[in-house]
Amino acid sequence: AWNKKNPDLLAVGHGEPDSRNQKAGLVCCWSLNNPTRPERIIHCNSVVTCLDFSACSPGQLAVGMCDGTIAVYDVQSPDAKSQVISSCECPNRHLGPVWQLRWIQQELSYTEEKAEALFSLGEDGRMRRWSILKGVFDCADVMKLKRINHKKKKDGKNETGKATESVLSALIPGLCFDFHPTDSSIYLIGTWEGVIHKCSCSNRQQFLEMYKKHFAPVNSISWCPLNPDLFLSCSADWTIQLWKHDCLKPVLGFTTTCGGVRDIKWSPKAATVFGAVKKGQLEIWNLDSSFLDPIIVQPAAPGVTMTSLLFASHTDCVVVGDAEGQVTVFLLNNLSNGQPGNTRAGSTNASCPGNA
Repeated sequence: AWNKKNPDLLAVGHGEPDSRNQKAGLVCCWSLNNPTRPERIIHCNSVVTCLDFSACSPGQLAVGMCDGTIAVYDVQSPDAKSQVISSCECPNRHLGPVWQLRWIQQELSYTEEKAEALFSLGEDGRMRRWSILKGVFDCADVMKLKRINHKKKKDGKNETGKATESVLSALIPGLCFDFHPTDSSIYLIGTWEGVIHKCSCSNRQQFLEMYKKHFAPVNSISWCPLNPDLFLSCSADWTIQLWKHDCLKPVLGFTTTCGGVRDIKWSPKAATVFGAVKKGQLEIWNLDSSFLDPIIVQPAAPGVTMTSLLFASHTDCVVVGDAEGQVTVFLLNNLSNGQPGNTRAGSTNASCPGNA
């Protein structure tokens, strides 16, 4: 996660979430000006699964963990532990891994002012909004991801010929979410069963829309910051889908031959450029140039699995984390030209032990 006030400060979470044991985790805070040594190291009691900096209090870093804990750290504090507050004593904490969290500014219902809130999504199928009241860290459910079972009546169709729906009691794990770039009351959730739900913070009982194309877990969702009509999704089904939010079928689909797509992000500078990370490579796409092939394909080192990526907002860089705990910064030369032959990536590395 980038610091929202200091764009050179990058926080990286480390651990082995796939192992599902109670190993400890790390957060390393890096300056791009010094890739040889982290500015700060924070030791966590569980594997780190997600993290995000506050915009209103840029020194506060929220960290989600594999055991369901959410902790907020003050990275500007001289105290090495620097923990501000934790959900470990909260009776409503997540019951499984926290797969994503975000600080979001929203308008207050009784004024036109905005306040920042922390949202989290867990494997327990709950989207939650966190608040600190009188020193107590507590949360409320924003959405429960109930399984929808589509089936037809055994004795024949109903009069309209439509399938009936029944809601099962089990909740579906949520894996990722993203808020609308201009309307902070609207958000998307990607689920383990491959469905994407469009939701509203003002309606906690039902989804606004359901987008169905993926047939495996949705690993990442990214709403286009420069064109709010569009969003991207990627999945373990080896595909990337481009959607218009008012259409239930994807506009474009991109299929890979090298495994599931682990992460996807839009460029903050160009509405047609996005990056995707697969197990063995980084891809940069420019839809102005081609719908068929990426303009950059950067293979991972032999035996290394890429896991995540972020575009920098102030430079033509993208940072990629991998399963060896290494973070690689790629400089995307001539990206604005959009021609595969003229575009390339140079790199530098920083590393800590464990997944990044």
